[in-house]
Order: sequence, then structure tokens, then C-alpha cells
Amino acid sequence: MKATDPHLEKFERFEKETQQPAWLFPLRKAGIARFAELGFPTLEQEDWRFTNVAPIANLPFKPVFQAPPDGLTPETVARFTFGRLPAARLVFVDGHYVAGPSATARLEPGVVIGSLAAALAGDSGPLEQHLGRWAQEEAGPFTALNTAFFQDGAFVQVPPGKILEAPIHLLFISTGKEAGATSHPRSLLLAEAASQATVIESYVSLADAPCFTNAVTELVLGEGAVVEHCKFLDESLAPSISRPSTPVWGGAATWPPTRLPPGPDSPATI
Repeated sequence: MKATDPHLEKFERFEKETQQPAWLFPLRKAGIARFAELGFPTLEQEDWRFTNVAPIANLPFKPVFQAPPDGLTPETVARFTFGRLPAARLVFVDGHYVAGPSATARLEPGVVIGSLAAALAGDSGPLEQHLGRWAQEEAGPFTALNTAFFQDGAFVQVPPGKILEAPIHLLFISTGKEAGATSHPRSLLLAEAASQATVIESYVSLADAPCFTNAVTELVLGEGAVVEHCKFLDESLAPSISRPSTPVWGGAATWPPTRLPPGPDSPATI
């Protein structure tokens, strides 16, 4: 049996049961086909010769299709919110949006910050124009796998000329209740012409079992837009692995990415 076979089998079930706009089906089909074609990368491939993904490939593939029923306490979430940093915050647990600990009261007029799943269930016009369009061409195996299986993530839209004073914090928490628990959060950030924003993505883990977070973020930047994009990876001693990637599209736009190093007890991340 190939390492990709469990993923292909799970996709057949997922495709039949998931509720989604019709335009998403071709994207998902292309994603799983691309993943089947490429398979998991190996050390023999030039781009991956320093990165051994065997710990991911050898995990049982158990995608988390629903948010866990037992929520997080405010005290638990507060551990990962950078103290008193004023920010609009979206919280995701095992890849699914959780409204309770999220904080969107600081939204400025015209700014959209919310769940990608909720946006797909509503007027998905802006999503159809951008979602998966910039990450699709020559997608690597993990981006392709995310395209096939994503259910939720963040949707952020900053209107033209809007300058956000407070940052946007996207907090992804992995609980890893069973070995192989896998989430595929997908985020779409639209910064329209001459807008400015700071976005912080945090990937943290409360897992006791080995699990995998396969995240993809797409930034679509309009003419003259400026986005400061920070990623913070801080995971437990368990072999919990986050692999966030960020394809970007933009014209005369500025995108200074910043990666904050994980804490001293965190494992290596991909």
C-alpha cells in the first residue's frame, strides 16, 4: 500500500459528505490528483533534502472533520494571546473556528474578519475569485493536500485605503486527542489597494499524541497594499507538526514576512 492511499480513500468519503459551493469541487479534485501524482516528498528530492517528512507520512491519517465538543477555557486561550496586545482575534481548534474565545469587537468599519466556512456558506463571490487560484499552480504535495481537505480557516478582507491600527491575530490550537489527528486550515487574506494591516498567525499545541496541522494561507495584495505578516510556531513536546505555507499574489505591494522562532521546548517545524 502506498503512503498516499489512506488520503485518497478518505477523500472519496469527504467529497460525498461535505457541503460546499459547486465551484469548489474542481479545485478539490485538482488538489487530490496533484497530491496523488507527487506523493510525499523524500530526501532524494533537491527541495527536500534537508527536511525529512517521514514522521508525517508514517502517521495514521485521521482528518478532524468536526470541532471537538469540549471547548477551551478562557484561561487556556489567554496563554497564547500575547498578553494585553490589542487585536482582533479569531480562534481555531483543530482547524475549526470557535466563536466563544474569538474577539472581533475591535473591527473597523468595512473590514471583514471571520470564518472561511461561514463565508463559503454565504455570498462566496469574492472567495470564488481568489480562493485556491494563487496556490494552485505548481502546488507542492502539502498545499495540494490542503486544497483537497480544507474546511475552515480565516477570511479577512481590508477595503481600499483602510489602515488598521490594531493587528489581526489568527490563533490555531491543536488538541491532538488521537495519534494522526490532522487539520487543514485554509486562510484567505485580501488587502485591497493602498490598505495596510498587520496579521499574526499563531500555531500552538495542547496535544499529547502525535498530530499534524497542514495550514495554507493565501495573501492577495492590491496595488500599494502593505501587509506585515508574522508567524509564531510554539508546540508541545509531542511530535506535533505544523507546516504553514503562504503563497502570495500582488502587484506593487509590500509583504514583509516575519517568522518568530518557537519556544525552547518546541520541536522542529516544517
